[in-house]
Amino acid sequence: MWTWSRARADIRIATEYVFARLARLARDAGFRLLLMMDGDRQAVYAGADPGPLYAGGALALNALAAEAAARNGIAFIDLHARFAADWQAHHKGFDFPHDSHWNERGHKIAAEAIAEFVRQ
Repeated sequence: MWTWSRARADIRIATEYVFARLARLARDAGFRLLLMMDGDRQAVYAGADPGPLYAGGALALNALAAEAAARNGIAFIDLHARFAADWQAHHKGFDFPHDSHWNERGHKIAAEAIAEFVRQ
C-alpha cells in the first residue's frame, strides 16, 4: 500500500535530480528558470488549514519542490496561498466544473504571480 512516508524519500530523490538537471540546463543555455506549482484547490475550497497539508498532506509535494528549487537556485512560486486568499475574498473557483484545468480566474492568478515575479 502506498503511503506518503514510504514514498517521500524516493520522491525527494527524483525531485532533486530533475531540478538539478533543469538548473544545469538553464545555466548552460543562459536563461533564468521560474517554476510554479499549483495549490491544492480542493483544500482551498474546503477552507482547510494549510499547515498540516504542507507537513504531510497534499501540499507536502509543494514544500518538497520549493526546497529543491531553493537548493538548486531556481525561482519558485507556490500558488496555494494566492488561490486561498482569492477564494476567501471572492468565493469563485479556479477550475472548470468538468475537469481540473484552470479556468480564466485560475490563469489570472497564475499570470499575476508571474508578473509580480518579473517586476521584482
